[in-house]
Amino acid sequence: MLSLYRIGDVDRIGRTRSQRNKVSVSQSYENTSKTRLCIGRNYMALEQRSRFPLGYNDRAIPFILYGQSQVALPRTRLKVISRYSKLIVDAIFMRRILLTNDDGVMSPGLWALREALTEVGDVIVVAPERPRSATSMSLTFHKPLRISRITIEGVQAYVVSGNPADCVSLGVNRILRKKSPSVVIAGINPGDNVSVQVVFASGTVAAAIQAAILGIPAIAFSVVVPEEKAPTRDEYSTRYRDLLKVAKEVVEWALETGLPEGTDFLNVNFPSEVNVRTPIRFTRLALRKYDDYVVKRVDLRGRPYYWQWGTTKPEREFEVGTDVHAIHGERVISITPLSLNMSATAGRAGISKLGNKLRKAGFTVH
Repeated sequence: MLSLYRIGDVDRIGRTRSQRNKVSVSQSYENTSKTRLCIGRNYMALEQRSRFPLGYNDRAIPFILYGQSQVALPRTRLKVISRYSKLIVDAIFMRRILLTNDDGVMSPGLWALREALTEVGDVIVVAPERPRSATSMSLTFHKPLRISRITIEGVQAYVVSGNPADCVSLGVNRILRKKSPSVVIAGINPGDNVSVQVVFASGTVAAAIQAAILGIPAIAFSVVVPEEKAPTRDEYSTRYRDLLKVAKEVVEWALETGLPEGTDFLNVNFPSEVNVRTPIRFTRLALRKYDDYVVKRVDLRGRPYYWQWGTTKPEREFEVGTDVHAIHGERVISITPLSLNMSATAGRAGISKLGNKLRKAGFTVH
């Protein structure tokens, strides 16, 4: 198997930064599949039958530019690359990542994660037009949805007038169509998504669930945010840079191996402080994180209205081995494998008593 290397990887390509900057592009065009290919001065077609021709740049390093990522191939003899060129390019184009969130297309966490993931695949951003937190699996059926294209810092993104689950549905079925993503990523969400109580309400996790329903591996990323203050883009690049490294490694693993049998998606949560020494723990979902409460108020017309919220449960009540305990008790990184199969396997003997009751009432029960 031939390894793929990104232009700019000094250790693997073995070129200095100054040399790397000398790579020039004299011409560019779009082939029939709308994939932009840059052509250096020493360009040569390697295999006419290949759907995507490869080329050499002026430093004699073969490369292809796909999406917005330039990938270099190791120094290999022309006939070897020619023999495997179609396999290589097909492998490149299989690594397609659909990235979404529930905080809107302008969220710093979305773009910080997008930048990190460009090192492992071709990232397509499909995000809500505005924040859609706590929308859960709220697919939009009662009104039309619109898709817009915008450009942020030179990067194209798709904006959907719906919720995170809508973004995944439209992204897979309309925007990408036949080019289904290899994985769907949601995040980074400013605020953790731990426990059944929170996961069922989360728009971030709902995006991963929608992808899993469509048969696509998915991962949701969230981070504890002190005092409900979302990190800035600069903070993601500095304070949370190790968080992004972990996220990249997890996504790269999912792309290379797929998720284990019985796991449909991963829910990954980070504590507020993350560095290379922060332990990583594989966990299960806790039932609850919050104690719920409802506040009653009265408007100017004397009519009552209500706010519902929750306070975090005492740390002593967090069960060891759960995601809540890992994040809020141990302050470690939590990775929770999750399945869509919510069928109860325990208690079959007990449920048979319901069957007996229904039979006595004259119903047919199998």
